[in-house]
Amino acid sequence: MKILILNVKRIHVSKKPDEKPYEMYVFNYFLTPATSQPSK
Repeated sequence: MKILILNVKRIHVSKKPDEKPYEMYVFNYFLTPATSQPSK
């Protein structure tokens, strides 16, 4: 049995000091057995 773990991180990114930061969504997918912990 496999468990799909979805880890979503919201990251604020700004390239220039005068720019308003925008949000990046980072998706990390883990396919792990039910008996083990997902690696971070």
